[in-house]
Amino acid sequence: MTRLNRQLYRGIAALGGAAITLSLAPLSIWPLALIGPALIFWALNHCERADGGKVAWWAGFSLCLSGVSWVYVSIHFHSDTPALVAALMTLLFCGFLALFYALIGWIYTRYFRHTSINILTFAALWVLDEALRGVLFTGFPWLFLGHALTDSPAAFLLSLIGTSGASFIMALSAALLSVIVSSKSHRRFTASLFSVAICIAIYASQWIPVNTYRLGDSPLSVGIAQGNIPQEDKWKPENVRTTISTYLRLSEPLWGSDIVVWPESAITIDYWHAQSLLATLDDISTEHQTSLITGIPFVSKDYQRIHNSITAVGLGDGLYHKQKLVPFGEYVPLQHIIRGTLAFFDLPMSSFTRGPSEQKNLTVGDYQIAPYICYEIAYSEFVRENLGSANFLVTISNDAWFGGSWAPWQHQQIAQTRALETGRYVIRATNDGISSIIAPTGQIIVASPQFTETTISSDIWPIEGKTPFIKLGNYPIYCLAFIIIVLGIFNARKIARD
Repeated sequence: MTRLNRQLYRGIAALGGAAITLSLAPLSIWPLALIGPALIFWALNHCERADGGKVAWWAGFSLCLSGVSWVYVSIHFHSDTPALVAALMTLLFCGFLALFYALIGWIYTRYFRHTSINILTFAALWVLDEALRGVLFTGFPWLFLGHALTDSPAAFLLSLIGTSGASFIMALSAALLSVIVSSKSHRRFTASLFSVAICIAIYASQWIPVNTYRLGDSPLSVGIAQGNIPQEDKWKPENVRTTISTYLRLSEPLWGSDIVVWPESAITIDYWHAQSLLATLDDISTEHQTSLITGIPFVSKDYQRIHNSITAVGLGDGLYHKQKLVPFGEYVPLQHIIRGTLAFFDLPMSSFTRGPSEQKNLTVGDYQIAPYICYEIAYSEFVRENLGSANFLVTISNDAWFGGSWAPWQHQQIAQTRALETGRYVIRATNDGISSIIAPTGQIIVASPQFTETTISSDIWPIEGKTPFIKLGNYPIYCLAFIIIVLGIFNARKIARD
């Protein structure tokens, strides 16, 4: 194979990776979630067997560079890291993530490309790759194929089979599309039959009940205050009073709502030193028959632990410590070695401690609310396992780290997938946007503009019951993917013997 052909396949795979990014928020051109993997599948089936890993790496690198290069904003603009160093760190980060795709490309071309079930094994490997990327080294569950379905006619699939199941369907459909477009007539006919069967199954599955229902005869009113506090000013001690005054002023028209939510670390003094302030907020909230939920740091009385936390006062109650911490943003791996080498490794409040795994939900009157702080909402199985008997979800965040990039839009889309998976309303409060209230159907009821000091409000319905995904989780699709891989191995061995 000539060097030109090698570059052609890598280029087509890279084009496929970029197409996946465009299928996600903010552009949300969801059909590209089929076209992108189809291009990658085609390239893997036509490149040299030994080149599969490199072809897939370029697909992954293109996807990550176009989809999560927003980390450059936080590295350069919010830690005073030189632009060249920040750019290099961003490239290294994207290159590392691309290794996950290189792994599936290498495995696929080496073992499964010539099997009779290569279409199924491609989809299975894709799902297992996303699962691995979502847990290894604390996980990075971003840019999943299934996220693209939130704005598609098949969004309801997320309530049935979750994001991983949706990713499997998308990868499988993409491989079938590739075969239909580029293969010989007999394979094209078989692939067309399978595609029709999948379309019929998807259409029929929309009638499957999600087993959720409204609780009570009246909704709850919710208000969100978005303070738009500049990131460079947020943690300065002299700005504490100004910040609190901003949120109190914004909340004035919201008092009397059943729930008022302030974003992540809206209160920047720690929980124990903020007792007087919390008591005042408790009095105001109780007077107005409101539950106030706010982000606040928590320092243990022995000063050994610092938590990124969320608490409820007024008619609400509870305290939750964040469990899924952002590497370098909230804790520094190998900090005794690398702290001090770059300003990026000494970001404000980058010494948080992971919260305990067993924590109670917050309560709002007679209802339970499952709290998730920032990055936590991205973990599908984590959200499911910690849902408990919650009637709705709240997620607070500070996306000011990412400026005007696509990150806040992607973050909101991920919250939409959690609404669909759990069959619950999601209340999303952020410092500078996008704050939103999301229906169980994944539809955004109301959202705030970015970089604006504002409030939004709407009604939500507390919900009981469990969607099929909540009952079963991702395990059925993981088991299916594993079985397909095993069958593919047997098929590959049979071909080798023949």
